[in-house]
Amino acid sequence: MKENKKKIFGIILVVFIVAMSPLATKIFENRLSFTQVMILSRLWQWTGLLLLFYYCRKILKEKIIIWKSEKKGILFYFISIIGILAALFGMMVLIHLLHLPKENSPKLSQLMNAVKNNVPLIFLITITAGVVEELFFRAFLQTRISMLTKSNLFGIFTSTLIFALAHYAYGTWINMVGPFLIGLVFAVYYSKYRNIGVLIFVHFIWDFYALYTAA
Repeated sequence: MKENKKKIFGIILVVFIVAMSPLATKIFENRLSFTQVMILSRLWQWTGLLLLFYYCRKILKEKIIIWKSEKKGILFYFISIIGILAALFGMMVLIHLLHLPKENSPKLSQLMNAVKNNVPLIFLITITAGVVEELFFRAFLQTRISMLTKSNLFGIFTSTLIFALAHYAYGTWINMVGPFLIGLVFAVYYSKYRNIGVLIFVHFIWDFYALYTAA
């Protein structure tokens, strides 16, 4: 029971770190440029990751990544990357076909303006998303929730829902639909193959492509 309480507190810690990122953005948005705010929020996320590493090591006495993946050949990783990307494109096509109502997001517009012709900022945002978000939502939250509830399905759904809610900072509920579907693909893959490296790479590539082409 004591170990479960530690895991629950760890889950609360991650949710707190994620929730504080948009709050910090709100606090400093009138004092700093949007680009500076983006950099500050990413530094906060990396700091939060270090805090989680410390909590896992000193309190939980375990690593963040506790699901061990089997070593596979290069072909497996190649097929995994192509398969996940194909699934993500399929999800985006589905969203387009649903004709969801479009809502203007000032935050998203600010982001597009900030990353325009700014590859270093795009890299910072996307590498943070790939590494930090996958370690937060898949490697830590999904695994611990699955262990606490003894249900992989509950771990998949709950961690994906939190992942989607974390993107509400962009301003509208529509901005959470894409992340929810993307998070669902990632969570299902992680539950089956337990390879966080593939997800970090795909998440980074997907976000980098999306931001670079949009900007």
